[in-house]
Amino acid sequence: MNQLHALRIGPPPKFEPIGGSEFTIEADLVLLAMGFLGPVKNGMIEQLGVALDPRGNVATDGDYMSSVPGVFAAAICAAASRWWSGPSPKAAKPPKASTASSPAPPAA
Repeated sequence: MNQLHALRIGPPPKFEPIGGSEFTIEADLVLLAMGFLGPVKNGMIEQLGVALDPRGNVATDGDYMSSVPGVFAAAICAAASRWWSGPSPKAAKPPKASTASSPAPPAA
């Protein structure tokens, strides 16, 4: 996978597609977080060694970066405690675009 094709949707409860809102995001890897059970700890989260918050979600800063530089968390694995315990100033702001870049490939 090298691209994610998506479109914006309207508000609940219908979540209907918004015409003309299609967009593409370049990506090496896309992980989907669905449901309200929180992140699965055994596997990638455990292997990466990211810190967890008191509710067991991935602890993040205001830009959704975890305790491991370059590893970001999104959706329910990071934001569940913000959704259920009331708004926080950081949660109210949209995440900033990352300026981090991948290392350059080795010279041929």
